[in-house]
Amino acid sequence: MNIEEARKAAQEAQRKAQESWIKEHPWHMPFAKGSKVWLEGTNLRLPANVTPKLSPRWHRPFKVAAQISKVTYKL
Repeated sequence: MNIEEARKAAQEAQRKAQESWIKEHPWHMPFAKGSKVWLEGTNLRLPANVTPKLSPRWHRPFKVAAQISKVTYKL
């Protein structure tokens, strides 16, 4: 077995392991339309007069209006 065949076999084994891990341990559970969710404020742009240290980490519960993609929602 040469190096390229070994590399391809290792990559295939890694891909299969990742797929099985994702199926067994899903990280993201989809939200239903109309359910309420909290918005994480970590990456939000803040006005110049608000310091990130004192800003809230989570923002009020919003209703899910629509699902745009697997992980993107319109609130």
